[in-house]
Amino acid sequence: FSPRVMPGLGLGYGELRKVNPRLVMTSISNFGQDGPYRDFKAGDLVLYAMGGAMSSTGLPDREPIRMPGNVIQYQAGTVAAAATMGAFLVARYQGVGQHVDVPIFETQLGSSDRRTTFLLGYQYHGLPAAREPPAGTPVGGIYPCADGYVAFLSVPAMLPRFLDMVGRPDLMTDPHFASPTALLSPETKEFIHELLLPWLLARTRYEVMAEAQRARFPGMAVLSPGDLVHDPHFEARGFWVEISHPVAGTFKYPGPPFRMAEGGWQVRRPAPLLGEHNEEVYCGELGYSPADLAKLRERGII
Repeated sequence: FSPRVMPGLGLGYGELRKVNPRLVMTSISNFGQDGPYRDFKAGDLVLYAMGGAMSSTGLPDREPIRMPGNVIQYQAGTVAAAATMGAFLVARYQGVGQHVDVPIFETQLGSSDRRTTFLLGYQYHGLPAAREPPAGTPVGGIYPCADGYVAFLSVPAMLPRFLDMVGRPDLMTDPHFASPTALLSPETKEFIHELLLPWLLARTRYEVMAEAQRARFPGMAVLSPGDLVHDPHFEARGFWVEISHPVAGTFKYPGPPFRMAEGGWQVRRPAPLLGEHNEEVYCGELGYSPADLAKLRERGII
């Protein structure tokens, strides 16, 4: 709700607290319960842009773009959940309730990518802006390979491992890697890309991942949902469960995201067909008779 809704209904925190002093109430809004933007309307695009995170996404030579989906709402929900749990513990052990104010706008600032600060730095020291990690890291981000893409994550101290992975440990004495200042130069980033890309394009995702593991360098295959069905790790753990559907046939379904030593959650049947459980719901739960159910069918209601 916007900040004016609950007080307008007589259900503001001040009124509700009179009934229960231990009450914890969490309000999620675009810009918070007060301030000059309080009554502004906004969507994901507005909040992502105003919160600062958008400046770090997109190609270096193109306009900024927002992340797809509703990631911003999920981030705000996560913050709200954590804050509410903290407030609940205070109410439980100290007997003091409180109003938790979660502005989506502020959650974006708190979750902005670190590359935003790099952009600010570039504005002052004159280097060209880029929405990707600077060359201070030996290599980082998403790169193409022979059959798709791989992702790397590293810090400067992992440079020897990176050079070992690509078979060029002799380059540790190269001037591009001689100092932290040299690592930060655009020339070093270009040098690394010219070294890495031919090596990647000669290997598949899993071959790259195997070499990265051997060299103890953080590298992994970028997998699509279709790829994951055949991933050897998932197959070895029996993650995918085959379920027969009466219309669509037999399909693989993802299993539970956790396991328990004794039983636990298991995928046992497919999604129901339209009306498949009408009898169980109408007769078993709602008290309709079989004759009532038949009449509903005859009239086209169900």
